[in-house]
Amino acid sequence: MTAACGRMRAFATARIARRAGPRSKQYKRACVATLAMLAPLVAGAQKTIEGTALAVSGDTLRVGGVTVALFGIAAPVPGVLCEGKITLWHCGDLARAALTAVLDGGEVRCLIEPAARGAVARCTLGERDVAQRQVAAGWARATPSGDYGIDEVGARQQRRGLWRNE
Repeated sequence: MTAACGRMRAFATARIARRAGPRSKQYKRACVATLAMLAPLVAGAQKTIEGTALAVSGDTLRVGGVTVALFGIAAPVPGVLCEGKITLWHCGDLARAALTAVLDGGEVRCLIEPAARGAVARCTLGERDVAQRQVAAGWARATPSGDYGIDEVGARQQRRGLWRNE
C-alpha cells in the first residue's frame, strides 16, 4: 500500500502525508482516504448506454443523446462519393442507410470503451454485434484495433457493400 500511496503526493492529502512521513498513521489514513475516493471512479470507468439508436453515419450512432463511434470499424461519411468501375456512387449515404436498416428501431446496448478518446463503444442489438454486422455486410472496414478482419475478407470476396463495384 505504501508504494501506491507514494505516487499520490499530487492529491489534496499530499500535505498531510508530507508533514507526517511515510510510516505515520496520518500518512496511511490519508492514503486510504484517497484510495477510497478514487475507487468509485475506477469501478465506474466502463459506462453502458441503452436505448433506441439513430444512425449518424455508417460507423456512428446516437443513443440517448450520446453520439458514439462503433469500436473497431471505419465507414465512409455521408456525402462521400466512391469510385466504381463505371461511375461515382454515394457510398457514405448507403453505409448510413445500411446501419439504419441494421438498427431497425431496436434497442441497442453500448459499452463505452474506457481507454478510448471520445465516445467509442461496442454496441449490440439483442445478441448481435452492430459493428460486426456492418463489416460483414461490406459497409464498413475493419480497423487494426478491431476484431472484424475475417468479416471484411468475406465481404470483399463476395463483393458486398463497398466492394460491390470492384
